[in-house]
Amino acid sequence: MKKLAFIIAALFIGAASSQSQTIHWLLFFDTWDQYIGNGVCGSHDFIKAHLVNTVNAVLGEESGYVSDMHDIYGRYISPERCEKEIKSLKCQPDDIIVFYYAGHGVRSVDDKSQYPQMWMGQNDEKKCIPLIGVHNELKKKGARLTISVSMSCNVFDNVSPKYQLMMVANAGPTKVSENKIENIKNLFLNYKGDIIAASGKPGQSSWVYWNDKCKGGDYFTTSLVYNFENLVSQDQLQSDPWQDLFVKTKKTAYDNMYQSQQATSWDDVKGRAFKNSPTQEAVFTVNVRKATPPAKEKIDEPNLDGTPQQDIQQESDEYYQNFMDVIQRALTYTSSPSNSLQQRKKIADALAKMFTGDAVVRMLSQDNNEMIDKEDIQTFLGRISTSRLLYGVALYQCYFDDNGRISAMKVKEIYKE
Repeated sequence: MKKLAFIIAALFIGAASSQSQTIHWLLFFDTWDQYIGNGVCGSHDFIKAHLVNTVNAVLGEESGYVSDMHDIYGRYISPERCEKEIKSLKCQPDDIIVFYYAGHGVRSVDDKSQYPQMWMGQNDEKKCIPLIGVHNELKKKGARLTISVSMSCNVFDNVSPKYQLMMVANAGPTKVSENKIENIKNLFLNYKGDIIAASGKPGQSSWVYWNDKCKGGDYFTTSLVYNFENLVSQDQLQSDPWQDLFVKTKKTAYDNMYQSQQATSWDDVKGRAFKNSPTQEAVFTVNVRKATPPAKEKIDEPNLDGTPQQDIQQESDEYYQNFMDVIQRALTYTSSPSNSLQQRKKIADALAKMFTGDAVVRMLSQDNNEMIDKEDIQTFLGRISTSRLLYGVALYQCYFDDNGRISAMKVKEIYKE
């Protein structure tokens, strides 16, 4: 595994030395919980499909931002992992940080903040992590914009202080209009400051849903994505777009939760009286100001010298995440029309060495993750390295052979309308 380790190290050293503008995503989703895991899993896929992938594509192509993805879910989520990710995060002044947690939450009667503590996939209340603590630590990193959100209950318990929204599924690839591109750039690059939000006020639970028509989700995340889509699809943003986004998200989640009758049965399963928390009302503090956007930077050419020799799936989750970042950055560079065809072809050829000769790439729809097309790796790399219509490629999943080469890959493509 030494060669593969060198590949990853080489790319990150190159990126760090140039101090590329970066958007850091710290996503923690408790998808394995026996009560809410299905709903949280749906929220995870939904927010990545409609918000994360689109923002990455726009900021990457238009402003030279690279994505630093920390996507932690399932058995890997824990308070220790959260603290480690935050402690090791390195930022430059024009970077952006987005922290998002979806899972169980709680609060103490002695908590001074209105924001919850997060269980992070475990049951020891002494290990619960306060959202306000996470937010304060992230603000110390010095990024231009810091956003911290917890979709969790905010109910009082004996711990120490420290109507459903349905959207029509998109069965095709993601498409972004010129108008949406400008609004996303305005929202993330024309403001500095910090935002902290929780899906319920002190004393309230937060709710997930699932039914025959969708995989599931939660009321707050779905409302946030829905209102984000509406916001960036306007002709132009209002004077205070971040405040407007969270005000409307709060109202949408409240209205749809109040109208829903499904939550009663879920609450019965957990043995609590639904009448004590008939709905949820988000709390948030938006502390941002207008600012001059950073100058566009050219994304550094990835260094992909060498090929893997061993089974990467035997390595740790963090190692796998780093490897996925390497592939994602290479795909971003190869598919970017801002780079010359010669540069894109060079990285495509280097990237091909990390795949088996018969590797297959499956293109997924934006929402329901159904396969809408597939190509062999050479056809795929040839197409994305020459396309002028493609706006970005979001890596979804990789499969490996015993020698560590990629034998299959799932992606979602983003096109400019």
